[in-house]
Amino acid sequence: MTLEEANKIVKIWGAYIEYCHDRLQALFMANIPESLLPYPPEIIEEALNIVGKYYHDIGDYLNREDKLDIVK
Repeated sequence: MTLEEANKIVKIWGAYIEYCHDRLQALFMANIPESLLPYPPEIIEEALNIVGKYYHDIGDYLNREDKLDIVK
């Protein structure tokens, strides 16, 4: 996966978290079906790791930690 692809996935994941996650969590409790995620969890994790590593490598630790907090 390229950095551009990873960045696109991270942006979509961020929008999902912002607009959909709370509503789905209210409906399904903690068991949101994977089919309702924008990407499979493994792809999201890989993209977050790539973007996080990029920010780490350029020394932008504030953004790196913001991206990694999404995973937790």
